Amino acid sequence: MKNVKVSVIIPVYNVENYLKPCLDSIIKQTLKDIEIICVNDGSSDSSLEILKEYAEKDKRLKIIDQKNAGAGAARNVGLDNAVGEYVSFIDADDWVKHKLYKRLYSVAKAEDLDIIMFKMINYDHVQDKFYETGYYNLSELDKWFDGSIFNEKITKNKIFKMSVQPGGKLYRRDLIESINARYPEGMIFEDTPFYMEVYLNAKRCKILNEYMHFRRRREGSVTTQFDKHYMDIIPMTNILLDIFKKYDKYDSYKRGLLNFKVTFTRKKYADVFENREKLFNIVREDFLKVKDNYIEKEDIENFFYPYNEAFFSGIIENPEFEKFEILNKVKLLEIENKKLKKELKRWEEFKSKKPIKAYIKLKNKFRY
Repeated sequence: MKNVKVSVIIPVYNVENYLKPCLDSIIKQTLKDIEIICVNDGSSDSSLEILKEYAEKDKRLKIIDQKNAGAGAARNVGLDNAVGEYVSFIDADDWVKHKLYKRLYSVAKAEDLDIIMFKMINYDHVQDKFYETGYYNLSELDKWFDGSIFNEKITKNKIFKMSVQPGGKLYRRDLIESINARYPEGMIFEDTPFYMEVYLNAKRCKILNEYMHFRRRREGSVTTQFDKHYMDIIPMTNILLDIFKKYDKYDSYKRGLLNFKVTFTRKKYADVFENREKLFNIVREDFLKVKDNYIEKEDIENFFYPYNEAFFSGIIENPEFEKFEILNKVKLLEIENKKLKKELKRWEEFKSKKPIKAYIKLKNKFRY
């Protein structure tokens, strides 16, 4: 197919119940000059048959069938076969508005963009309802909602609060190819390194302040499964460190980068229920290397944010898993206690200056 404006890459794995709405939303795009690359990642259900059914009706749909290797590997295969000016990723259980790619492509071409981002809204499949989150709303980037052009030099440490989800973005393919950006394979959390590497090299980015992508949350999807691959936290965050070093960005982002590493690890650790002690040992070994190679001992308390400092120091100082678990709970309670005391102090200061308003505020807060 010649003159492809957008390559849409869809990893497909056992999504027979959700695949058709996704494909319908792509095939019915008002921009016709697209290719639809569907990588069947070893599905054992009828997903491949559905793909073949759609490919018979629309020659723009290309099927690549492979053994199961994970979403990252499937996206990489899609990238290796893409020929469009721009590239978009969509999960096979999500769907998008029919005008999406025409809208994105026209803006990207007119303003010579490397990345154009847009809002995603979540759909709770179980409860059949839509809901917003600041992460997918791009709320941390709201100052650029006016349509201004930005890049990593402008956004600074906002980079660590950006959505790294493959959906919600249109990438210039030449940029991806020029740096040979690819998803780490054989692990989850592969979205972060890919996005960060491309974003660090992007010169012109823009936000389309509209909801254009519907992100399905369902039981059994990768993002709702815990435990199985959570050991991937360590290699993923270390790949991230290497990427920032590769582009001479490490020193500029050191504090934010290491806090991101510890925050990500801490939050995912909290989600794990099985094999938690095993993960603890892996995290401890990794944190000891971070301490020895990246941080001066006397700087730990000032370097990390309070919750991160408690988690990082606690794991380093307590080689016994059970002891760490108990002491970490104590430390968290101490942090919460300090926060509550500060809140009480602010309240008392406010009340002493404006007693009537304070009374009304307190009354409304505890109204049943």
